[in-house]
Amino acid sequence: MLVAAPIAVFVAVLTFFHCSEFLLAYVYMRDELSITSWLITKPYATAMAFAVLEYLVESWALPGLKVGNGGMGYVSWVGLALVLLGEGIRKLGMFTAQSNFTHNIRTTQDPTHVLVTRGIYRYIRHPGYLGWYIWCLGTQVLLANPACCIAFAIVVSGGS
Repeated sequence: MLVAAPIAVFVAVLTFFHCSEFLLAYVYMRDELSITSWLITKPYATAMAFAVLEYLVESWALPGLKVGNGGMGYVSWVGLALVLLGEGIRKLGMFTAQSNFTHNIRTTQDPTHVLVTRGIYRYIRHPGYLGWYIWCLGTQVLLANPACCIAFAIVVSGGS
């Protein structure tokens, strides 16, 4: 039995994340705007495809793992809360840093860059990374994907 609610929420979450990242890149980093501003790479797309595959296989083979009241169990609601928390931290960092936030990793100092120490940056040095980490793991908790949750945690933490 396929439970539609978590996978539908997952698709909505992915759509919002990528569209809002592109929009904010357009607003704050227009000179760096490119196709990469969508933040969709082959490894990322592969990881998300494995997440959907795990969800579908487990929904078929172990429906009790995925089913909850109204299609979303407690685990999925916790996952959605993590997704929203991560999204909020990341976007707050982007709104606070504005043009000082970039999707591109710098290897040399940009003379126009200003170190941001106000707002969320007063408490979290890298809200973009922290928000991404929480968001990424939250997507897998949302889908109740134990294997991908572990794999994503390892990869996003810098392991391979």
